[in-house]
Amino acid sequence: PPRSTLFPYTTLFRSALGQEAARLVDPALSDVQFDGRPMYPEGAADRDFIHAISFSPDGSLLAAGGYRVVKLWRRPQNVRKWSVSLSERPLAIAINRSASLVAVTTQKSLELRSISSGSLVRRLGGTDPAVTSLAFSPDGKTLYAGSLDKSWHSWSVADGTPGQAVTTRTAVRAIAINKDGSQLYTAGADGVIRLWSLKPAKPGENPKPIRELKGHAKGVTSLALVLPAGNQLVSGGEDGSVRIWEIKSGKQLVRVEQGGPVNAVSVRPDGQMIAAAGANGVARLWSIKGGKPLAEMKGDLDAERHVLLCREQQTVAAQHIGLTEAHVKAVEQDIKDRQEGVKKTSKALKADEKALAETRTKEKAAQDALATAQKASKAKPADAALKKKNDEAAKAAIAASDATKAADTRLAGAVRAHDGAEQALRIATERLDHAKHDKAAAEATKKDADHQLAQATTAAAGSVRPFRGLAFSADGKVFATGGDQANVQLWET
Repeated sequence: PPRSTLFPYTTLFRSALGQEAARLVDPALSDVQFDGRPMYPEGAADRDFIHAISFSPDGSLLAAGGYRVVKLWRRPQNVRKWSVSLSERPLAIAINRSASLVAVTTQKSLELRSISSGSLVRRLGGTDPAVTSLAFSPDGKTLYAGSLDKSWHSWSVADGTPGQAVTTRTAVRAIAINKDGSQLYTAGADGVIRLWSLKPAKPGENPKPIRELKGHAKGVTSLALVLPAGNQLVSGGEDGSVRIWEIKSGKQLVRVEQGGPVNAVSVRPDGQMIAAAGANGVARLWSIKGGKPLAEMKGDLDAERHVLLCREQQTVAAQHIGLTEAHVKAVEQDIKDRQEGVKKTSKALKADEKALAETRTKEKAAQDALATAQKASKAKPADAALKKKNDEAAKAAIAASDATKAADTRLAGAVRAHDGAEQALRIATERLDHAKHDKAAAEATKKDADHQLAQATTAAAGSVRPFRGLAFSADGKVFATGGDQANVQLWET
């Protein structure tokens, strides 16, 4: 097979999309040569086949095992291409369709910067400190801005020359440009969407809107053109509604409720889905056709993941308490059994001590009887009756001695059994102390896990903050949200 098929790769995929996300390459292998040529011209993760991979619980580390080697790969976080320090807080931002320029405005400046490097391309004059929104024309030659001072303006991107400056009846909260760049739509603070012709006006003449779309009960906050057709417009308002309009007739086609004031709307590039960002901390997805709800997103993903991790730790801690409680009960039962054993062996020991005392008494009596019989038989050796009695006394003495020895042996066994029972009871008592210590430690761990989960849950609840903006990716499979969460989050559509 071709050499490229033998390279030991580690490839990462987006599970929800089924797309390759990254291929891991160890830079230390890039200089390895074979026959004067790079061994791994396309890069490789290892010199041998990779037989096992595993993620850490938080997903930040990936372990890959090859031949006698385990490599740890760290997931990069917050990797940025460039950053620029502005003199003031940015008020609005826009990117042209070719994704080559970004326009950003503050109270004192309006700048065009290169997306590839972040370098300043041009500063545009005549900016307004109340600018709320920016938009490039479809051909990228003109930049438009809407303002709270009841006006919208335009500039030439090529040289920064100011173009139109049109006064409106109310503050402009957002703007949008139609597909061919012939019309501008403004979102009015009075709840009215106004359509303006972008044909140059006569000198000294202030253009009038060619159409007004009315329906929002409060100010309109956001606008988005429905592409690729470009014949519909989506609006979001402070009244908590998201609406779809037919541009040509001015007819409202769909209305859906966000559940709170809408800060931003966006349309997926294929024109099939709407996303809305809410001041209530909820972002929602709807189908363009009929406004069918598709999904709801809120909160901070990292905070939610932390809640899940803390909940898992709490579950494990609770299970550990159950195990230690069962162990304590088992040891307590064992102690009861051992105590019963001590009682039984103690009773047996006392009985054997009594039996030994009795056999010793009997043995002494037998020895005394034997001594008397021997004395009598010795006095009258010829007396057969006395000799017989002496023989019987001797046998009785031997039997009594054997009985004493047997009783003594039984007593020794009883002593050992009793000592063993007491030793087992002491060991069980020590085990109970250890088991109770383990249970107390498990309960302390569970208490700490409860505290950690409570904190994580509170933090997650606090992370449900207003969304301020959102945007779909070019392929429409991912969209980004940003707002008071102080980060940008990516979601699978």
